[in-house]
Amino acid sequence: MWDRQSAVLLAQAGHLVHGVDLSRWMLAVAKEKAAAAGVEVDFRVGDAADPPCGPGSYDVVLVRHVL
Repeated sequence: MWDRQSAVLLAQAGHLVHGVDLSRWMLAVAKEKAAAAGVEVDFRVGDAADPPCGPGSYDVVLVRHVL
């Protein structure tokens, strides 16, 4: 789904990106990075194990740094 850097890079490449994280603090950092890069990313609070979206909502799901 995202990591902060991947979200920006994918958005810069022209993709529609949604970012999900349980941490509101991490989402705030990610929003700042996206804004600084001049790209739009839809960041949402949620769990990568049970993302806040319906089945078949995305063509690609990218998950990094998940423990």
